[in-house]
Amino acid sequence: MKTLIFTIVAVAGALSTSGCASDPAANAAQRQALSQHFVPVQAHQTNDMALTCGDLRANLEDIGSAISALDTQIAYQKQASNSFSVMSALASISGAYAPNLRSAQLASAEGSIANAGAQIESNQSVSTKELRDMYQYRHDTLMQLFYGRNCTSK
Repeated sequence: MKTLIFTIVAVAGALSTSGCASDPAANAAQRQALSQHFVPVQAHQTNDMALTCGDLRANLEDIGSAISALDTQIAYQKQASNSFSVMSALASISGAYAPNLRSAQLASAEGSIANAGAQIESNQSVSTKELRDMYQYRHDTLMQLFYGRNCTSK
């Protein structure tokens, strides 16, 4: 029985940490998106009315790239949080079948650490989602100006 449980935990752990093979260029783009840092941005800014159609177009491209990178960061943080939750569940299961008190205590500690990691990732995800909303509001404001000035996309 103990061997079966160990095998199930080992296989589940390996599957939860392994990823699918993908395009190296996509991996490089993902690493770049994950390494970017963003600051809060106001939807309306003082120089908005002075922006030309070209300026608006360039700002919209920059904001669109930022939103895409933030979406990548949110997805990564969600995956990390889910991985921590899986590790916590596996530690709890292994603790139920622990052969002695020391093993049960170790499984409980592993579960607590994994729960803490999941909470940290969850909190980070919330602030990244708030940043993404700020950038989306800025994008919407620029789009209103763009169409209000009858600008054309090239």
